[in-house]
Amino acid sequence: MTDIPLMPSSQAPDDTVSANGLMEGARPAVSLASALEADFVRLHMFQRTEKTQPEQDLPPEDAEQAVSRPGPETQDARADQSGASLIKRDPASENPAPKDMSRLSGAPVAQDRQADPLPRMQVSRDPPQTADHVIARMKTLLPMLRSQAAGIDTHPMQGRVVSATGTIIRAILPNVAVGDLCRLQNRGRDWSLDAEVVGLDGNEVLMTPIGGLEGVSTDTEVVTTGGRRSFPVGERLLGRVLDALGTPIDGLGPLPAGPSRSVHGAPPPAMERQPIARPLPVGLRALDGLLTCGEGQRLGVYGEAGAGKSTLMSAIVKGSSADVAVVALVGERGREVREFVEHNLGADGLKNAVLIVATSDRPAAERVVCAQAATTVAEYFRDQGLKVLLFVDNVTRYARALREIGLAAGEPPTRRGFPPSVFAALPQLMERAGMGVRGSITAFYTVLVEDGMDDPIAEETRGILDGHVILSRALAAAGHYPAIDVLTSRSRVMSLVADPRHQAAAMKIQSLWAKYQEIEFLLQVGEYKPGGDALADEAIAKIGALRGFLRQGNDERTSFAEMLEWLNRLCA
Repeated sequence: MTDIPLMPSSQAPDDTVSANGLMEGARPAVSLASALEADFVRLHMFQRTEKTQPEQDLPPEDAEQAVSRPGPETQDARADQSGASLIKRDPASENPAPKDMSRLSGAPVAQDRQADPLPRMQVSRDPPQTADHVIARMKTLLPMLRSQAAGIDTHPMQGRVVSATGTIIRAILPNVAVGDLCRLQNRGRDWSLDAEVVGLDGNEVLMTPIGGLEGVSTDTEVVTTGGRRSFPVGERLLGRVLDALGTPIDGLGPLPAGPSRSVHGAPPPAMERQPIARPLPVGLRALDGLLTCGEGQRLGVYGEAGAGKSTLMSAIVKGSSADVAVVALVGERGREVREFVEHNLGADGLKNAVLIVATSDRPAAERVVCAQAATTVAEYFRDQGLKVLLFVDNVTRYARALREIGLAAGEPPTRRGFPPSVFAALPQLMERAGMGVRGSITAFYTVLVEDGMDDPIAEETRGILDGHVILSRALAAAGHYPAIDVLTSRSRVMSLVADPRHQAAAMKIQSLWAKYQEIEFLLQVGEYKPGGDALADEAIAKIGALRGFLRQGNDERTSFAEMLEWLNRLCA
């Protein structure tokens, strides 16, 4: 009998790594694997001999003895050759892999190895004499091999940090791909930092940290985690406020256990999407009446700072007929988060909503993943067949975070300093919303307009989305809320979801409002003469009613049926 060492499940394996890449703690599994491979060779030999040797050449008992007793030189050569296919030895290694075949073939066991303190199992040193004996022993060894292999603690791929500048960490790390998550750690210190691979430069890996760079040094090790960024999903998120990493920040305790999804989702196939065919009332007369939103539509909300984008967002969340609302606050001021939750949304608005927050002081990677995570959560609820309302506030800060990462990674700046990857990432994010196979995601993306509608982010998103809502700072200054400029705003799907009478009434209201804007200056200076333009006279007569229809308090809600009745009265 010969001994093969067994690894107790409670004992950690040795940290020494041999030249062939296996830890010394894996030697029991290697021995078992070598024994199995030798048995495979013997079984093949038995089967081949039985097929090729005529039965009349030898009596059965003599044939069995001839088959079961190959020459020692032939047996050792076959065993060594089969073992070499599994274990590659390096002559320079201080701990070469053992020649396990010598143990199983009856050859003397080398005595230069130190006694192994591990407990040992007994395996017959005598070669099996028949094919049935080989099969029986293989059935015994296979469960042992599975047990030993399950207990092996392998070392993950490790690398080292080369440099850390701005928002990019450069490291030398083998076998990684863009999008992989890595962990940075310093030995002897209770410190670690997660980072995501965003690029490759020769033999160097470019990573963006999920956190600050404090603690990163030239001694920092980089370890692959084997995973990609994911985010919790499910009904357990309803009514909760989380950061971009999925950690609750509302003081209500940790999330219950549940599923997670990768934040890098793919949009539904184009031919599998359901068409937009139904309106999605949001409770605001200006939108429902003149810019009717369809279920599954994607709209951009454009405005300067202070135009009321956040106020409009909270009004839509509270007044929408959607089943679930998911809100991403990207790059917001820290003080505004609690104000939005407590004052804008309130308890009723938060009940069926999920808030994901990455404030302006958080790293660029967190601000990017905030929008991606919100889309991932919305996709989960859409896959359950629900009507989901998604709000991303705002896309401009999302694009700026992408710009930080792209420029730090060495991308060339193009329009307004934005690298090309930003304009590739915008449609990848926005195409994930919309109609699905079952449910729908109706998405609103707010865009901070800095230099009018020629802003590169505003210009790019207008070509991607299904409509745009323009907020006027002049209307906001005049106390007109929501400050929607109904003349420059458009809903590209209104003709698909509104009946002909509704569309005609909306066009009449817009024409009256446009005519009044045209003659307003003449009225102010007293130069307008009634009777010359019937439409202008009607606009002047109805301007008070028009303003009453378009203006609406933040807590005021109007049902779709009431809105239609009001709209028809204005046009009468």
